Amino acid sequence: MLCLTPISTLRSSSTFRFPSASTVISAATRAATATDNPISVSVHSILDTFTDIEPHLSPLVPSLTRHSVSAVLSSLHHRPLSAFRFFVWSTHIPSLRSLASRDAAVSVLRSGGPHSAWTVLRDLRCCRLPIGPLAFDVIIEAYYASGAVDDALKAFVKMREYDSCPNTFTYNTVLHVLVRERMVEVAVGVFNQMVMSGSHPNRSTFDILIDGLCKFGRFGGAITLFNEMFERGVFPSTTTYTVVLSALFRAGRVDDALSLVGAMRSNGVGLNSVTWSVVLNGFCKLGRIDEALELGLLFKRDGHDLGVFNYSCLIDGLFRRGRFGEAVGLYKVMLEEEKVELNHVLYGVMIKWFSKAGRLVETVGFLNEMRRRGLVPNSFCYNALVEGLCREGYLEIAYRIVRDLSDIADVWTYTILINGFCQAQLTDRGFELFKELQMKGYSPNNVTYRTLIDGLCKAGNLEEALFVYHSMDGRGRDPSPFIRHVVFFCDSGEVFKAYELLRGLGDSGLVLDIRTYTVLINGLCKARKINEALEIFKDILIKGHSPNVVTYGTLIDGLHGVGRLEISLLVFQLMLKGGCHPSLPVCVTIMKSLCQMRRVSKAITLWLDYLLLGSGFSDRELEALAIVRREFEAGCIKQAIVNLLDLDCNRDTVDYLPYTVWIIGFCQVERTGEALMIFHALKERGIHVTPACYVWLVRNLCQEEKLDSALDVMLCALDEGVLLWNKGNELIERLRGRNRKRDASDLLCRMIEAGKGHSLINNGSISKTGNIFLDPLSAEDVIYIWAEIALLGLLCDERL
Repeated sequence: MLCLTPISTLRSSSTFRFPSASTVISAATRAATATDNPISVSVHSILDTFTDIEPHLSPLVPSLTRHSVSAVLSSLHHRPLSAFRFFVWSTHIPSLRSLASRDAAVSVLRSGGPHSAWTVLRDLRCCRLPIGPLAFDVIIEAYYASGAVDDALKAFVKMREYDSCPNTFTYNTVLHVLVRERMVEVAVGVFNQMVMSGSHPNRSTFDILIDGLCKFGRFGGAITLFNEMFERGVFPSTTTYTVVLSALFRAGRVDDALSLVGAMRSNGVGLNSVTWSVVLNGFCKLGRIDEALELGLLFKRDGHDLGVFNYSCLIDGLFRRGRFGEAVGLYKVMLEEEKVELNHVLYGVMIKWFSKAGRLVETVGFLNEMRRRGLVPNSFCYNALVEGLCREGYLEIAYRIVRDLSDIADVWTYTILINGFCQAQLTDRGFELFKELQMKGYSPNNVTYRTLIDGLCKAGNLEEALFVYHSMDGRGRDPSPFIRHVVFFCDSGEVFKAYELLRGLGDSGLVLDIRTYTVLINGLCKARKINEALEIFKDILIKGHSPNVVTYGTLIDGLHGVGRLEISLLVFQLMLKGGCHPSLPVCVTIMKSLCQMRRVSKAITLWLDYLLLGSGFSDRELEALAIVRREFEAGCIKQAIVNLLDLDCNRDTVDYLPYTVWIIGFCQVERTGEALMIFHALKERGIHVTPACYVWLVRNLCQEEKLDSALDVMLCALDEGVLLWNKGNELIERLRGRNRKRDASDLLCRMIEAGKGHSLINNGSISKTGNIFLDPLSAEDVIYIWAEIALLGLLCDERL
């Protein structure tokens, strides 16, 4: 729920800025300034003479200024150790702190190597001198400016080692780095750590996070943070409002956006031209044109000019809703009353929509009006006219325009014209235009080729279609236009026409190899036209083609996907009889089908048969396989798995996939004991299982109230970095229900240590810190976990 309570007063806060090195004047100029300044000369003398500079610099404080400090830092461009130590000393004196000195320190460290800063910090720590957070802020920014992102983030974590606590400014620097590196989840975690540590987020903190969340589609989280700003007494700026409004429109929450605009006005927050443009464009694109027009009137009433861009949005929105009269009326108001200077964008809108409506006389009138105003119509305007002419059947007029405007016409112009002739079933003319396009030196794009081939195929001119196809660049050559028509007939239930086209393609010289047939079967399977795919497969066999493992696998996957499990088994048997060795994915798919049919033992037997199809087994290994088979048949699951794993390890061919399929299969038939036997056998050998196995095991064990086993499996998952939050929460609740709060608390701690705490955004809202942890986990523990584990353990985790 958006926080829309009117705000009586607004608090201003400085905008957080990340200056680049280009904002700092050249080192040579500043060095000269430093040498001309007596106080700077004194500072240089101390830096040149003493190692422990701090007590010798203290008497100079009354004479130093922010400008002189930044000048000295700039003059030390080739002495990063001295510069950084001087900067750290200056940060402890409030009157000497400035963004200019920060800029200079970042520039010096970046050029001299940020790693040199740690030498200074170690010396200061040995001398028991305090190290403020601004020192780390400079290190973090210098590392990031040098491209060393990991080092920048580790520098933030290492503040604790130097008894330095990050302040709001330092947190903002880290948050900005994380957002720029697309690590939004970790940024939210750092924000929560910031709150728990007692630092107070300011407007810049929220701006950074809200902007990052919006850029990566986390609109719910952005709006939650926006509401939290009010709860913390931090009032958004116009920029913040604009970012949130854009997020609301992209999320389709138009009414909330309109309410927020009203709140801005009632709170006295000014709407600038960018904000109005976001609002008007958002309402227009979502079809809420009436609200957009009302807001436009409000904008004008406030004394602002809508401008050509906003007028273009409103007019385009009216056209989209079919309100041509109002769109033209608004155009006249803009032109005659507002005296807005028109541009290509607005004329492009008018020409496009009048052309789409078939009002070609007015379309030409707008083109002439552009010329009278000194605007030269571009290819977009002429293409819109040509498309309208083609749509209305004035193909010859469109062609004459293209011919007369050869200096403006481009490949898209010809593509539109070719499509018009093909749609009118005048494919001969389309083919001539294609040749003309090439003669004029244009390079047809893939759309041009597909348009012409599609038209020729529809007209049955396969020979010419093949000519165009073979004239394509080999890298862009794609038989999909031909196959698409076959698929189209199949989708329409006209299988006979599909077969006719296939035969016609074969007679026309296009060799439909097994790969082409496989592509066709794949398309039919994706469209869930399994019967048609089976017919194509049967036709392949009749014509004497030999399906390959990809063909068989494609059809088997398609059958498995629609639940035709018995038929998939028959196709698999046909595959074996045809001498085609199944691939591992095909075998796994068949085993999954068998498990779904509650035939887990058959799946295991199938795998043993699959192994025998391979080569290179010695007599001893064949005997070992026979023993494994007998053990499975006798129900000795764990021993059979152990022996099979021994065989795999000896051959160095261990593959976890079949074992995980069996684990899930046994869980599906509620034989969790056998599944657990396989799981433990794998864990003893250090073989990982898939996350799905953990999910099934924990689920079944919880349902069977075997909580100790479920807890063991969950801990194994956490050790492997598998984060099962839903199942973990379920297990925690069950443990608490059994009055095992200590186990529940320990599990929660382990889950947080594994890398993702509950204080992250969850289901679109940010959890309040301190409320979600069980009693044994104190707030101090949480801070420690985030500082030492969440950051160090997760910053390099690309999954975030």
